[in-house]
Amino acid sequence: MKKQVKLMSSSVLALIAVGILAPSVGEVAEAAEVATYPGWGAVGFTEGSDITDPVDPEDPEQPIDPEEPEEPGPPTGPATLGPLSIDFASNFHFGTTNPISATDRTLYARLQPTSSGNRPNYVQVTDNRGSLEGWTLQVSATEFTVASNAPQHANAVLAGAELSWYNGTIMSSSPKPANGHTEEHTLSFAPGASQNVLWAEKDHGTGTSLLRFGTTDLGTDKEDPEHASTSIRLMVPGGAARQALYTSTITWSLQNVPPQP
Repeated sequence: MKKQVKLMSSSVLALIAVGILAPSVGEVAEAAEVATYPGWGAVGFTEGSDITDPVDPEDPEQPIDPEEPEEPGPPTGPATLGPLSIDFASNFHFGTTNPISATDRTLYARLQPTSSGNRPNYVQVTDNRGSLEGWTLQVSATEFTVASNAPQHANAVLAGAELSWYNGTIMSSSPKPANGHTEEHTLSFAPGASQNVLWAEKDHGTGTSLLRFGTTDLGTDKEDPEHASTSIRLMVPGGAARQALYTSTITWSLQNVPPQP
């Protein structure tokens, strides 16, 4: 036991001696030669070309799979191609069994069906150009008209009808979001009349932006004026409708520049 203690003591003394005699780390560093070697990193990007899938209009971090409604009508169009694209736009279905009325009526578009349940109707745009030039989404609509080959009332127009949206909310992945018509807005049925819907000034609206109409977060309270089930409206004047199926062609167009002043 004593031998062990002596050895330990000797080790401690040796360490102390080394600590006294050895130069400090700082002294060694100061005396050493210092060499530098230049290096660098690089990364480049090009315009994105992948198709952007639709996202949930109430939770844009989540992808979603829109479905076609059960009622008759043309299918939802495919996404446009390119780094600046229209990814999705809801069709507006107002039902096919509405009773004819002698008084004015307001009809409401069905919610957007998806694999995850009903969602608000919406339109989605993606800008992956990287140029920060801005863009403009426009919409135009034809009058609600009976098909030319219909057995009855061919080419009849739903005279005086008005298509409007309410409760617009813009969702964006950009730190500088796009802008748009979020208040009550009535579409023009005038031939060739396009109206700005959603737009991005220079340096704004990169990534994915969408405009949704209303919300379903209010639960089943469809009487709430902000509910998505009442946010797309078609006003039909009394006595204007015939026993027929009327359709309107709604065209969304995307310009690669911000709106002109």
